[in-house]
Amino acid sequence: MGSGKKGEPPIEVTIPRPFCMGTTEVSQKQWEEIMGTNTAKDMEPRGDDLPMGSVTYVETKDFFRRLNALEQTNAYRLPTKEEWEYAARGPGDGEGGNCLRGDDYSELAPTGTFRNSDWGLYDMLGNVWEWVDQPPSLGLMGGQGEPIRAGGAFDSSPVNCQPSTRSPRGRDRNNKNTGFRIVREIQSIP
Repeated sequence: MGSGKKGEPPIEVTIPRPFCMGTTEVSQKQWEEIMGTNTAKDMEPRGDDLPMGSVTYVETKDFFRRLNALEQTNAYRLPTKEEWEYAARGPGDGEGGNCLRGDDYSELAPTGTFRNSDWGLYDMLGNVWEWVDQPPSLGLMGGQGEPIRAGGAFDSSPVNCQPSTRSPRGRDRNNKNTGFRIVREIQSIP
């Protein structure tokens, strides 16, 4: 796993439990189905197939509380930064992402536009920064337990659309270029 700082060597980590990751960022339609409203007031463009942006870290936690209640489980959550980076680095040669690199999009692209790996994940790099959880004990970029975002956004330079790129952000701060992705924990096979 990258440290998030240029020139520093990778840090070896262990992912302790199996997980499944959403193939795309949470869309505005998915957000509305769970939350009952599309709160992306300052977002343009708007559309069912566009990623839900302009959400705070706190709002993502409310989304997961509601989703878990609907499904009668506790399996849904944000990915950890280790899980997110592992998935973003997956096998295959991805198409890059929606960053300031001359693609066909100057704003948000529909979810599922840029394939990133042979694992069937899309839009891991660019489009919207994605909230990830960080154990407070690590204290890497983002500080002790401060929420971080990963992967860059449509308005990020290509150097910031990398699997190891992370950006700290306050729990209650939002920006139209910040969204998230779902992880579901799965039971280990004995």
